Amino acid sequence: MKIRSFHVYVMIIIVSLLVITTSAYYLLGGFEEVVVYELEGNSRIVVGKHFVGKQTDRTVNDYFTESRDLILDSAIIGTLTIVVYQNDSLKGREVDYFIGVSIEGDMAEVPAGYGVLEFESSKRLAVFLSMSPFVRPSPRKVNKLFQDKAAELGLELAPYVFELHYYDDSMSIEAWID
Repeated sequence: MKIRSFHVYVMIIIVSLLVITTSAYYLLGGFEEVVVYELEGNSRIVVGKHFVGKQTDRTVNDYFTESRDLILDSAIIGTLTIVVYQNDSLKGREVDYFIGVSIEGDMAEVPAGYGVLEFESSKRLAVFLSMSPFVRPSPRKVNKLFQDKAAELGLELAPYVFELHYYDDSMSIEAWID
C-alpha cells in the first residue's frame, strides 16, 4: 500500500512540474512561430565599435551598454544594433561584432572613439522575435532559416546579419542580400 501511494505522489509531482514548465514556456512566448519575411532593400548607417574575440569577453557587454546609453541620453537617435559577421577565420567561441546604433534621420557628429559603417541592399530577409530571450531560437537556428529561405528564393546572403534590439526586449534579425 505504501509503495502504491508513493508512486501516486511521484506521478502527481511529475505532472505538476510538466504543467508548470509548459505554462511558463507558453507565457514567455516559446510557442510563437518564427517566420522569415522577405522585405525591400534598405540602406543603414551604424555608429559603433568593432569587436573580435571571445563571446564571453566583458568588452561585448561594455560596448552594448555604451551604445544603449547613447540612445537613452539622446546623444544618438536610433536603434541598438549588433552587426554579426560570419567570419570563417574565427576559432571556437570567438565572434566578430560591430556593436552600436543604427541611425534614424540625420546626425551631426560621431562620438569620439566610434566608427561609422554604411550598408546597402536591394533585398533583405527578416525575422521578428517578440518572445522572451529565455525561449528565443538560437542564432544557429535563425541562420538556418535564413539560408533555407534564400535557397528557396535563389538569393545569396551577405556575410553578416543585423540584430536590432528594441526597448520592449523584442528584437528583429535581418540577413541582407549580396
